Amino acid sequence: MGFEIKKIQILESYRHALVAGLVDEDVRELNDCINSHKDWVTTSSCFGRIIVISKSSTRSKYKTQFHLKTHSPRVLPTWRLDNIKFKGELWLLMEAPNLHVRCKDANSAKRLIKMALQAKLGKSKYQSIDPSLIVEILGTASLQIPLGEDDTITCDTSTFNLAKRKASELLQQEQDRLSQFHSLICK
Repeated sequence: MGFEIKKIQILESYRHALVAGLVDEDVRELNDCINSHKDWVTTSSCFGRIIVISKSSTRSKYKTQFHLKTHSPRVLPTWRLDNIKFKGELWLLMEAPNLHVRCKDANSAKRLIKMALQAKLGKSKYQSIDPSLIVEILGTASLQIPLGEDDTITCDTSTFNLAKRKASELLQQEQDRLSQFHSLICK
């Protein structure tokens, strides 16, 4: 199936996701800019987030429960741990913004990666090359801090406040880089 036909299908799914409220509003303008380009179409996107989650073990990615979540660094001062009930381990994570973009060809993929790297989104790379050419636009920062284990919070308030502040600073830096990428790509 040709790129143009697949792009139409992907954009139809994107429109359904918009209507359902499944697209981060803060990344929508960038998605729309990328999608307006003849050689690119976004397949997924996240503006970055800070979350407090619990899971059964450190390496487990299943049965994860979200307790707190934000895409905005400004919300964090209101977060508290004292009313969170969890099983297993409790973690605070900062995940950098990321986008997956299907590209028409190798040249368009190279252009996209070059602009991402210019904006200091340093982990940007080819996600896959077969059967389709997907580029992942990804920043460099991440943060993973344990807050509790064995169903007990082990992090005191001052340590949690420091972790929130650092997560907020990192997310803001990564979102600023994504804004710079937006400026480069949407001239």
